Amino acid sequence: MKRLTVKDLLDLPNASETRREVFIPELGSVVIRGFSLNQHRAMLKECSQGDDFDWPRWHALLLQNGIADPEMTYDEAAQLCEKHFGIVNGLIDAILQLSHITANGTISEKAVQSTEESFRQ
Repeated sequence: MKRLTVKDLLDLPNASETRREVFIPELGSVVIRGFSLNQHRAMLKECSQGDDFDWPRWHALLLQNGIADPEMTYDEAAQLCEKHFGIVNGLIDAILQLSHITANGTISEKAVQSTEESFRQ
């Protein structure tokens, strides 16, 4: 397997360019996008201001930043969190999977293993 150069790594697509169409049965589709490391850390920091993690804010930020089309404001994303659990949770899961993040905001074990394997070779 090829050893990557710095140029190869810097030529990777930006997280916001990593997109996938998600179909919501009987409704239609939306386009989701991935998060960069910096975006992920900023969202975590924003939700960790008090003693307890702000889960409602985390979910709204995931939707606001993770849905590329249609774009939505934070307030709209917060309103979406009040809709049908299965649909909203499915969107959140798809966004987290695209960025290889688990529901609690950490990097998934599968993503870590995959990255470690690629660097060992």
